[in-house]
Parts: sequence; structure tokens; C-alpha cells
Amino acid sequence: MKIGITERGDAGLDFSWMKYKGYKILITKNPVELLKNCYPSDFNNSIIHCTITGLGGTVYEPNVIKPTEAIDAYIKLVEMLGVERVVLRVDPIFPNENFWLNYHKPIVEQCISRLRISFLDMYSHVRNNLHNLYINDKHKNIHADLDIRLYYLNKIKEIYSDVEVCGEPDIECLGCISERDFKSLGIATDKIKINKNKQRDTCKCVGNKFELLNNSQPCKHGCLYCYWYS
Repeated sequence: MKIGITERGDAGLDFSWMKYKGYKILITKNPVELLKNCYPSDFNNSIIHCTITGLGGTVYEPNVIKPTEAIDAYIKLVEMLGVERVVLRVDPIFPNENFWLNYHKPIVEQCISRLRISFLDMYSHVRNNLHNLYINDKHKNIHADLDIRLYYLNKIKEIYSDVEVCGEPDIECLGCISERDFKSLGIATDKIKINKNKQRDTCKCVGNKFELLNNSQPCKHGCLYCYWYS
């Protein structure tokens, strides 16, 4: 039993995933294009992650659609597929009061489905890309200090208690493909395989995951915090 995922690119920009008719997790920052280019039947056996940080169209996400457009499309997908098969993915969250109040909080407040979050990973190339655009004394390492991440996680839980956290050290996490996804897709949980080839210790994904896209370069969104070394 395999479950495909579009982690290497964006399912709303690269539609090569459509060739695969099996179970899949589709991750996109452009759910508008997803709706425009697909029939409802194309989402059979699928869970869709709508990544909306609130930063679309800003210098941080210059080529990402505006949050209002993304939220409208996200709501349509929830109406189409239900609350368990659509995930509002606020990823990454900049653990900073200005970003929280002006960008992330307004998005979390509109969640009507599952909710997933993770915090900004400050790799050296990301730090260079951001320059003086983001300064935080508690973000001297790749991960911000635990106390500040927990501070914002608790703020999120005050708004929406059922939060899935992805890839955060020292915080309870749930993989992008988890037992919850198996149940949402109607797959027996005895099909779950242990992940023995994790790239990161914090990854909690099951071993059934495989990449659906063949991209070997950053996508066209141009996000300054992209994990691609650019």
C-alpha cells in the first residue's frame, strides 16, 4: 500500500500527479488553480493541504496568490470533500508578534477543517534570503527556541484546539501522512508501515509515503524561506 504526496513541488502548479489514480496527499499554495484545472473526480482518494500563511503577495511569498483568493478556494474544497479530507496548512509560521497578528492569526481564524502548522526553519540560506526582513533574538538556530514556539502554538489552540503540528523538535507531532489520513481515506490502519528511511528525526510520516512529482528545482512561488538551496 503506497500513498503519494506532492512535497517536492506544488500540486496547483505541477499537475503530473494526475497520472496517479491511487491514494494521495496534494499540497498546494494555489488551490484556485487546483479547482480551475481539475474535475471533482480527480480528487478521488485524495486529501488536499491548502498552504495559506497570510503572506501571499508579500515580499516573503512574492508569486503566491492573495490570502483572500486562497481562502475562498479552500472553503470550496472543504464543501466538496469534507472537513477530514481538506487541511488548512499554515506553514511556516514566523514566531513573531507582528507576523502572528497581521498574517497568521487571520488565517487560523478562518479554519473550518483540519489544521496543520509548523514554524519557520531558519537554514543559513533562508537567513541570507530574509536579511533584515525578519529579526528575532530567539531564532538564532534552525528552530526558534522552544518557549517561543510553544507560546504561539498555545495562541493557535485558543482559536482552534485540534491542531496538527509538523516536524517540530520537542513538540508532539503528526506526520503529513498519518493514521488519521488512513482513516480519512478509508484505508485499514493495519496497512501502515513503519518509516525506516526518515530524512529528519522530527518526521512522523508513515513508511507508505512516496513522492509524486519529479521536480528538481524550486517552484515558481519564489518564497524567501523555501528549503531549496537558492
